[in-house]
Amino acid sequence: MGQSRPTDNGRVRVGRPVGGDGRSRFALAGRSHDFDPRTVAIRPDLADIAVAGQHFAPHYAAPMMRSVMTTTELRTAGDTDADVLVTMLPGEGFALLDVTGGVAWGFRLSDHLVGYCVAEHLGNPIAASHRVTRMDAQLRAEPDTDAAVQMILPSGALVMGIVSGDWLETPHGWMQLADAEEIEATTGAVGE
Repeated sequence: MGQSRPTDNGRVRVGRPVGGDGRSRFALAGRSHDFDPRTVAIRPDLADIAVAGQHFAPHYAAPMMRSVMTTTELRTAGDTDADVLVTMLPGEGFALLDVTGGVAWGFRLSDHLVGYCVAEHLGNPIAASHRVTRMDAQLRAEPDTDAAVQMILPSGALVMGIVSGDWLETPHGWMQLADAEEIEATTGAVGE
């Protein structure tokens, strides 16, 4: 059983900074809490700052919000042969906690699924305005069906764009408006 330290006034505070010398100290008491490593971001060396009051780790990190730029796999480990947890689509939000050797560790915002992905497949977050509804929707260089295809997006991908007639102008090109549906501004984040 862990011990706790009394504060200057004699009261005991467990799991919170104590001490009157200006330095923060933590007193841990009781048993460790069980957690599901698939949905709680804790590794032996690092944990999400959100779990600091419940779980011990040598270091904590505040997540940096990112968005998936291109379809990428979320894996159980940083190796390319590790089991795939899920395939993340462009525009999905990702909370980044660590990047080492080109591999990002964190969790998918929609379901808090923890895992590893290719770091360069993540980008700055922006608010999604539309969800792709057509399989293999095409982003074109200009609002013209004969214009060069810049990128192909799968059904379910999230994009940010401005409606212009029958087209949606995104940071990466133009998509026919008929290939997407408008979503609420608070749903997810999109890569830039």
